[in-house]
Amino acid sequence: DAAILSLTLKNGRVFPEGDEYAPNHGGGVAIRKIDNQQAWRTPTDGDGGTVSNCVITGCSARMVNNASGAHAAAIACMSAKGLVTHCVIINNSSSRWAPSSTKGMIVSVMAGQMRNCLVEANRVTNDDGGCVISATGGCVVNCTVIKNSGAGASSAPINASGSAEVVNTVIAGNTTTSSTEQYACWKGSPSQFVNCVTDGSVAINETCAVSTLENMKFLV
Repeated sequence: DAAILSLTLKNGRVFPEGDEYAPNHGGGVAIRKIDNQQAWRTPTDGDGGTVSNCVITGCSARMVNNASGAHAAAIACMSAKGLVTHCVIINNSSSRWAPSSTKGMIVSVMAGQMRNCLVEANRVTNDDGGCVISATGGCVVNCTVIKNSGAGASSAPINASGSAEVVNTVIAGNTTTSSTEQYACWKGSPSQFVNCVTDGSVAINETCAVSTLENMKFLV
C-alpha cells in the first residue's frame, strides 16, 4: 500500500462547483480507490494507504454553487484498508459561499481507521451540516479533538453516524454557534461513542465521562 510518512502537507484545497461526483474529496490527503469519478461515494476494501506522523495544515474546503457531497478540507479516508495515524491536523478550514451549500468538514472517515491523532484549531463555517470530523464508517480511536470552532445550526467537532465508532477520544475546548449545547462536544448516535471524555454538562453515554479541558491535560 502507498504511504505518506513524516511530512508536512499544507495549503491543499477542495473547491467543488456544484458537482458532487467530482473526485476532489480531501484537500490535503485522500485515501480511496480510484476507478471512476464516483468512487468516493462507496467506501471499498481496495487499494488503501497510510498517512503517518504527518502535519496537515492550512488546507481548505470552500462550498460554492450549492455543491453537495461531503468535501473534507484536510483528510478523507474512504478505503477500509486506509489508516491515518499519529498525525497533527491543525489550522484547516471549511467555509460556505452559497445559500444552500452544506457538508463541508475538516476530516472525513468513511472507512478505515484514524488513530492517535491531534485535531486542533480548525474552523468550520458552513451554515448547516458542517463538522470538524465526520465519521460515517470505520473508526476514530485514541484521538484528541480540541479548540476547534464551528459556525452553523448543526456544526459540531465530531459527528458519528452510519457504522462508525469513536473510541477513547478526548473532545474538549471546542465551540459552536449552534443553539444546541450538545453540539459543542458531539453529534450523532450516542451508542457510537465508547469511553470518550468531553467537557459537556452530560456524558455522551454510560461508557463516557465529562471533565474540563484543564483537568484533561494529562490526557492530551
